[in-house]
Amino acid sequence: MTEVELPKEKALDLTLLLSSPDILNEALAEAIIHHISNQLEGRDPLEVLLTEPKEFYAACAKAFGGEEQACSFLSFIIERVNRNLRLSISPPEVLEAIKLGDAEKIRILMRVILAAYSKKLAERQRWKLLAEREEMLSRVADFIKAYEEEDELLTP
Repeated sequence: MTEVELPKEKALDLTLLLSSPDILNEALAEAIIHHISNQLEGRDPLEVLLTEPKEFYAACAKAFGGEEQACSFLSFIIERVNRNLRLSISPPEVLEAIKLGDAEKIRILMRVILAAYSKKLAERQRWKLLAEREEMLSRVADFIKAYEEEDELLTP
């Protein structure tokens, strides 16, 4: 397999993904990332996940008090990501890739997550623009109605 280059600037911050409203709240996501980062001696957990998945898994096991707890947490996150982004990534498949140190597979899965996350953000932006447009049209309609009512009152 060919090596996939990591972007110089991360396109997705792990805290940003985890703190999406349907996954975890921001404070909890930051605390978890901080705890895992401490186990990695300050290294970026996302970078370690993408380049050294076995080491990421070991850090999670230390952070959560054992492999079973780490597996439960990671499965929970994968299920929440699936629900939030309408994906169907297999938690056991991801856990196996992490445990085996299959960085290529993890990077492919993260690209799938990134694409879905980007799509969701774009949809939110579209809906926001539509809502703003609807609000503007409503204000214009209210203005026209008020103007017409005022005109009727002034007309003898």
